[in-house]
Amino acid sequence: MQIDINSPEGKNLYNYRAKFKPHIAVHWEDPGLPEDARKLVDRIISDGFKQSTSNLPVYLAKEEFYEQYSNEIQINKDYYEKLRMSKRPIFPYLTQYEEWNYVVYDQKAGKGLVFMTGGL
Repeated sequence: MQIDINSPEGKNLYNYRAKFKPHIAVHWEDPGLPEDARKLVDRIISDGFKQSTSNLPVYLAKEEFYEQYSNEIQINKDYYEKLRMSKRPIFPYLTQYEEWNYVVYDQKAGKGLVFMTGGL
């Protein structure tokens, strides 16, 4: 599986590469595998940047945040709170069957930043 997000000028802002199978919980022999694969790709594309940083929950202590949201914040509290107020688009997607990442564009770095990860 490969995800590339490029600027209109062609600059690579974010990329993700991983084997496809760990993203779904279906056996290779399952006749529904092609349809499940199509649905996964369609969901990544259609859901894309529909979420916004303005919908993020308030910052909590690491253990409490994970307990409530099954997510771990990968940035410091100040940066997280600035993101929450920025109303910028978020790109969430599965990285394994029960794991996911949240990416936001970091203007200072000029590329995507994984700011939160989650899993069950």
